[in-house]
Parts: sequence; structure tokens; C-alpha cells
Amino acid sequence: MPFDARAMKKKEFFYVVETEALTRGDILAYSDAAFTDLTVQKMKRSGSGVILFVTDTAGEDAIDLSKSITCYGKRDQLQIAYAIAEADTGRVYFLGNRVSKCQQMIAFSVIAVSLIVCEECTVLKFCQSKGFHLFGGNIGKAMLPYLEDLTPSDYAVCELSSFQLLTMGNLVHQPDIAVVTNIESTHLDHHISLDEYVDAKRNVLIYQSPSQRTVLNADCDYSIGHRVYHDMRYDVRGKLAEFSLEKPVNPGAYLDDNDNIVYAEDGKVTQIMPASDIRLPGRHNIANYCTAIAAVGGLVQPEQIREVARTFGGVEHRIEPCLPLQSFCMERLISFS
Repeated sequence: MPFDARAMKKKEFFYVVETEALTRGDILAYSDAAFTDLTVQKMKRSGSGVILFVTDTAGEDAIDLSKSITCYGKRDQLQIAYAIAEADTGRVYFLGNRVSKCQQMIAFSVIAVSLIVCEECTVLKFCQSKGFHLFGGNIGKAMLPYLEDLTPSDYAVCELSSFQLLTMGNLVHQPDIAVVTNIESTHLDHHISLDEYVDAKRNVLIYQSPSQRTVLNADCDYSIGHRVYHDMRYDVRGKLAEFSLEKPVNPGAYLDDNDNIVYAEDGKVTQIMPASDIRLPGRHNIANYCTAIAAVGGLVQPEQIREVARTFGGVEHRIEPCLPLQSFCMERLISFS
């Protein structure tokens, strides 16, 4: 049975299958095909990996099977897990509550960013200036084709929507840096309630370890009407950093009284740059830079941040210049004449 994509590195492997509908029988058939490919074609006798099924709809029996791992060999030396991405519902299923090498492989060293606007672009640019190996997410570049190239020393930046986070439980000490930029009463056409929406976003930070970083917005009421149940600050497991346009924060990044962006940590305040250095227009992009600086503080040097701010003009289709206003008006005038 043909696979749509595959990647392999030493004893870890990854297969991708695209299909309109998915049943338990399909999963078992592809599992056997992967076993044959590994043992006969690749001469592998041990290892662990994942088959990802991208499908419009998945049957209940297929979803149940995604919570298990198929083992081959007398000593279970070859293990295959299954992940399902269901397009009709936007849900992702993999491994249930079981922790394994396969699960770590899926969630491998990801800096997860759950946001409403496009500050992930800024984080990407900062880390590119540092020379880290990076991935995208919701900015036009799929991550799976680059899985084979990811190494333990690399960083990945991934934007995750509340739709994706809804089923991403039990990550186990992941992600290394989690950012929740704000909470608003949005996407309620998809979520059954505001509680479900907030709980979905909470998944990005509640599985972190104490040594990992969580970035929150100091200007945002994460409690949604001051209900303690919703306040994410009570759920932070890692080291909290914040960002603000209205007040000083420590640790974190904020806009001071002179419209300079500064970064504070352990009582030390470092001026990063004037807000006017940011090429992207809009006050929300100043907040985006503060967010990104709080996320990469200690990883990226101030001069690299300044260089990005002065040169980065945005990504395609997002605040993208199309035509000078004067030229546009002239063309409209000609078309009407």
C-alpha cells in the first residue's frame, strides 16, 4: 500500500497517509505495510514511529485504535503508533494517555504559540537571526515534511489554534516555551462553551515542567469577567514571563514611558529598541514584539532583535503592501473616465 510521505532517521520513522474516510481495517492494513517496508525494504528490526492519517472523517473504531500501539517481534522491539487528523472536525487523535517514544516524537521540542494575531512570524524571524533550525505552522509552511531534519538542538515555532489544542492533552513536559497572548469570547461557533475554549488554550501550558517558560499578557484579564476558574495564571506550571504595553513587568518585556521596548529579568532592565524601529505598522505589532521578546529572552541578542524589527516587513497576505494610495486613486480615476 502506497504512503503519501515518509521520513526515517536511525530507529525513528514517520509515515503519512491521506484518505477520504478511515476505518480500523485501513489502519491495520497500513500498519502491516509499514512493517513490511521497514523489515524487508529497510532491513529494520527495531525502532519506533508513527503513521499519521489525514482524513475527512474517521470511524469510531479507527479513533479507538489511535489510542494504542502495535508491537512487532518477540520482545516488542518494533513499535508503531497511530495519529489521526480529521479535517471535518479539526480534531487530532494520538496515543490517548499513553507516554511513549512515539508521542515524544510527535511533540518533539516544540515552542508552541497559541495566538489570535501573527506574532509567530516575529518569533520565527528572531530565531532565524540566531541560526536555529525552524518550522512554521499557520504561516504557509507545513511542519511534517521537515520532521526528518529536526535534531535535539533545534527549536521549532508552531502556532496552534484552540481547535488543535482541544485534543492535545498529556504532552508530558511540553512545550519548552508556551505563549497565550490573550483570551477573548471568540470561536464560540466551534466550541460548545466559553469554558471549553479556555480549557483548550490551557492545554498549551498545564503540562510544562517548572524549568520551562510560560508567557502571558499582563494587560489581559485571563479570568474573563473575574471568574477564578478561567484565570490561567493559576495554571502556570513553568516560569512565568509577561509582556505589557501599559506597565512594567519582571520578568518580561514592556513598553516604557519613553516608548522604548525593554526586557527585564532578575531586576535587570535592558533597553531593546525604540518602538519606532518596528517596520510593521500598528500598536498591536508593538505588543507582538513584546510577546516575542518575552518568549526568546536569553536566546536572542538585542542587536539581532533590532535588525529584525528594522528589516522585517511581514509575510505574504498579512499587512502586505499592495499599491500606493496615490497610484490606486489615479488608476480608479482613469477607469471611471
